[in-house]
This record gives sequence, structure tokens and C-alpha cells, in this order.
Amino acid sequence: MKPMPNSLLFLLAAVPVLAAGAPPDRITRIEHGLRPAVTIEGDTPWTLEERMRHYEVPAVSIAVIQDFKVVAYRVYGVADRETGENATGDTLFQAGSVSKPVAAFGAMQMVATGKLMLDGNINDTLKSWELPDNQFTKEAKVTLTHLLAHTGGLTVHGFPGYAVGEDVPTTIQVLDGSGPANTDPVRVDKVPGEGYRYAGGGYTIAQLMMVDAAGKPFPALMDELVLKPVGMERSTFLNPLPPKLLKHAAAGYLPDHSAVEGKRHTYPEMAAAGLWTTAEDLARFAIEVQLALRGDSDVLDRATAEKLVEPVTGGYGRGFGLSRRDRAPYFGHNGWDAGFCASLTAHRTAGYGAVVMINSNHPQLMDEIIRGIGEEYGWAGYAPYPKLEVQQAALELYPGRYRYNAELAFTIERRGDRLFIHYFGEEAQELHNVGNGRYVRRERTAPITFTVEDSVATFHFVTGDDSRQTHQRMADDERAPREILVAEGYEKALPVYRKLFEQSPDDPAISERWLNGQGLGMAAGELYEPAIGLLRIATELYPDSANTYDSVGYVYRQMGLHDSAMMWYRKSLEVDPEFPSAVEAVAELEAEREAGVANCGAD
Repeated sequence: MKPMPNSLLFLLAAVPVLAAGAPPDRITRIEHGLRPAVTIEGDTPWTLEERMRHYEVPAVSIAVIQDFKVVAYRVYGVADRETGENATGDTLFQAGSVSKPVAAFGAMQMVATGKLMLDGNINDTLKSWELPDNQFTKEAKVTLTHLLAHTGGLTVHGFPGYAVGEDVPTTIQVLDGSGPANTDPVRVDKVPGEGYRYAGGGYTIAQLMMVDAAGKPFPALMDELVLKPVGMERSTFLNPLPPKLLKHAAAGYLPDHSAVEGKRHTYPEMAAAGLWTTAEDLARFAIEVQLALRGDSDVLDRATAEKLVEPVTGGYGRGFGLSRRDRAPYFGHNGWDAGFCASLTAHRTAGYGAVVMINSNHPQLMDEIIRGIGEEYGWAGYAPYPKLEVQQAALELYPGRYRYNAELAFTIERRGDRLFIHYFGEEAQELHNVGNGRYVRRERTAPITFTVEDSVATFHFVTGDDSRQTHQRMADDERAPREILVAEGYEKALPVYRKLFEQSPDDPAISERWLNGQGLGMAAGELYEPAIGLLRIATELYPDSANTYDSVGYVYRQMGLHDSAMMWYRKSLEVDPEFPSAVEAVAELEAEREAGVANCGAD
């Protein structure tokens, strides 16, 4: 990997403020005020320079919204690490899934003019392709609302894009998974309307619906409906970019910091992932939504805008993710394309927000920047938590064991005048008292509360919509199955798990996925004995799953016990002779044995 040129990447002070409105000292405080997920008063923040170095992110583009205006737009670093080209205000970044709310905005304009229906069968609008019916669509038809809110029961979560030089499929080929398409067909495999499941495939259908209804190519249609009316002068849905725009495009960098092959991918799934834009243009888009929500937009009427941010299911509307911080309503979206990430967040009514774009797949940096902006501008829910002492009553009443689920327990521990939460196999995490009966951990954003009745405490996680996930205090003589496994081993624990499985076979806490994930997690922490025990229990409860046996083999191999690993991998292949990881592991172990390098010590 070619090293990044420090003189270009981190010469932050040399980059001017590109939009008037924010005093330089305010920008400087943001540059020196990046924050982790949980900040306590007195914490020392990070600088943008050190966090760019930490994540090895070549370029960052930031736009700040205040009073329904872009008050600051700044770009840092290099657009192309290999050439050393500086990023500027004209540098284009891929928006990834932030393309979705922009596309939804256009779709809702077509709804407002009667060209599309929110709740009718999409096959009544589609002309060039038809979503195949099956047993799921017999119960309910897929609608545009389903597509925009990810509730259509549709497949294909996201798209990897196409490298330079690769054949690019048509929209219909993407939807059918045919020709040069590199993703599966987009189909319904769950009853439409019965729940949320993120599906970029649904947005690709919406893209085709808009094109069929308007009779225009999608990039031209989005220019007409959204980009030009909103003033997004540097934005386009064209994929691939034409030469006149390509010269402004940043190069992308992957999670391992290597360059995207050919610098950037092409996304024919334009509504889902194909927008090229700047942080300033996306900020203008967010402002247009904010203005529309108060009836002050010339582009979209208020009633239609409200449908964009109306909750359809959980935390998602028709195009936007929805959240609350300190009870304040926000809308937004994050995006990830190969080598690029983007984040948009905006307050629904107060006229503030921010957009951050980077040419690297390290979204944590964007979150840290947005938290720094939120604190600097006094956004609701972004102030650091106060640093308070834990009250004596809490120290006396809260410690004890609590049931996380039917399989697992956790402990609240008192250490002097401090409280800690402790899961088996993990480091204990301190609970910081932040007032109003709430506690937080450094590593997690969800606040914690306790209620007390008859001197017995109950533990609650507070979720984003202010609802509670409750966990009951356990009696001293009561033990969770995991505790029995850890204390007494596999043989004693197996009948306990069998009984739980017989009583509640559909409980997620006894599912193959949960047991397998927990076992592998313990193995990652080198807690091999309980990990092997839990994974062996999974093989007993799910004997027809090749994956359970494969996981036991994997852990034994991590321990260096290759004979035992081979035995379990072969059991996996007895269930499924083509199970990929087991096939690969057996071949590697046999090759090692032939080379005389396998450690076949006593198991």
C-alpha cells in the first residue's frame, strides 16, 4: 500500500471555509472537538487530524446546517492518495445509500402529481418488468410504500458495484440476477408489510417504476425532480460518470485501506447507491426537506414531505431513518459504497443538521465528527453527560445477577463507590451516573435505568424510541444455563439446554444462530472450554446443521488441536458434503499433515 502524503492529507489549516456563516473559531472547535459515542463532562476530545490519521481516511467533506442554511462547508485531505490530488469543494464523493432518501424524494413528487401510487400494486405501474408473484404476494401485494420503507419482504440487502472494465447490467438484469449482474434476483420471500428488512433491491424496483412512469432515464428524471430544483449543482446519478465529471471524482479506499480497483465502482442500482455529490449539496437537500416539513418549500408540499418522515415501521419512514435523541426528532441516512461512506442527519423542525462524506470505508469517523458538530452547535441530545456520583441507595440495591435472556445472565457489581456491568467472558464496564436515574457505559449508547419495588431492583435498557428492554433480578439460588455450563461443564449443562429447547424451541436465546455466535465469541476471547461446550450443545440441538459441527472444528483448530478439528469438520461434511468452510479446512489440514507441520498433540 502506498503511504499517504502527510503534507497533503493533514494540512488542515490551509483549506478555506467554502461557505460563509460560521466564525473560524467555531470551525476550529469542531476540528478539535470530535467525540466518541459516550462523552462525560471533562473528557478530552479528539482532533480531526488525529482521527483521520487513526482511520487512515484520505479526505473528509463536512457541511453544517444552522437556521435552515449551510453555514459552513469544509473539505480536508486528498481526493486521490496515489496522485496526491487535493480534495476541494468541487470534489465528488459517492453517497452510497444516502442515494435512497434522495430517490424517495423524487418518487414522492411523482406521487404528489399522480404519476405513482403509494399503496397500489407495483405491477400495475411497472411496464418493462414484473415482480414475480408467489405464495407471499398472494397474501399481500408489494406497494411503493413497501419499497421505500423496506417492508416489502424483498431480497438483496445491498450492491457491491462494478469495477472499471467490468460489464454493467441493465436495471432489469439486476432485478433478475441475470447477465453480468453480480447479485441475486430481487424477489419476495416474506409476506409484504409484515416487518422491516432493509432491501436495496426494493429501491431498484422503485427506480424502474419511476422510469416506466415518466418515460425518462433515471439520471435525467432525478435532475428534473430533485437535483436542479433543490440547487444540487454538483450532483448526478449518472453511472458511470462522464469524463467532464470524472475529473472531479475522488478515489475510494476500502476497509483494509487498499485502493478500490480502478479508483471507483459503477452502480447501475442508482436509486439505491448511485448518487455522486458533495456534502454541501446533500446539506441543501436536507434543508429542502426541513423547509418542506414546515410548508416553506417550492419543490415539495408539506403533506407529501411528512410522508417521507412518517414512521412506517420502527425507525424508518419512506426513505429516511428516524431517531430521537433526548426526545428530539431527527431524520437521516448513512451510506456505504466500495471505498466511500456518507452520513446525513438533520433535526425535523429546528433547522439544523450536518453531512459528512469520506472516500474511505471507516464510518466511525463520520459519527465522531457529527457528534462534535452537535455539541458545538448545542443540538438536542448531543451535550456531554454530567459526571455525578453514584448514590448510596443505588450502591446497595442495584448489585446482583440479572437475566439477559433464557440462556444468559449478567451481573451488576459494586466496587467501592462505583457500579459495573459484567457479562461472562468480557471486561466489566463501569456504569456512570448521568442524572435523572440514568446510567451509561463508555462502549454503548443505550442508557440504563433501574426501578425498585419491595427492595428488589429491575434493570432496563432504554432504546432509541424511549421504550424499555427489561431484565429481571435473579434469585440467589437461580442459575442461567450459561452459568451452569461455565461452573460445571458440558455434561451438566446439556440437559438444562435440552429442557429449555423442548419448552421454548422458538426462543431466540436457544436458536442455532445465538448459540453459535456466543460460542465463537467466547473462543475469540480464548475462553475455549466453555466455547467448545456451548458449540457442542448446538450440535446436539441442531444435528442437521453442518454449520454447528464446522464451528466446533474451527475452535479446535484455533486451539491447535488439529486431530479434534478434523473429526468435527468431517462430521460437518457428513451432514453437508459441500459445506464450503469445512471442505476448505479439511483440505488445508490434510495438506499440513502431509507436510508434517500439523500439531497433532494430545486432545
